[in-house]
Amino acid sequence: MKDFAKKYLDWYNGLDKIVKILLCLLWDIPSNLCRLAKSAQKESVLGIVLAIMVMIFGGWLVCVIDIVSLALKDKIFWIDDLNLESTNCDNNCSCCSKASDCDKKVDDQTDEGKNGTVE
Repeated sequence: MKDFAKKYLDWYNGLDKIVKILLCLLWDIPSNLCRLAKSAQKESVLGIVLAIMVMIFGGWLVCVIDIVSLALKDKIFWIDDLNLESTNCDNNCSCCSKASDCDKKVDDQTDEGKNGTVE
């Protein structure tokens, strides 16, 4: 499944923006497959289940949202893009949105900081 997901995402992301928007008009099937492929690639069970539910019940509401997101950002947004897991933290809070609130942050004192220079 991961191999299919990677090939499909590479193919879909290689398409022109106009082609993606035109494909969205086909009941949003290619975009829904893109969602499913993103979740399958990350092995997200919740994402896979939600992608299947959107395929079945999402209909034209999701199609309109996809057309707008493709027109503005040339991207299909999905929950796997949110990076809800904090397992990739590098202890310097480059992955955190609120770096000052991170409890995994290490001391920022570097050789430059100790010498009084600022990066």
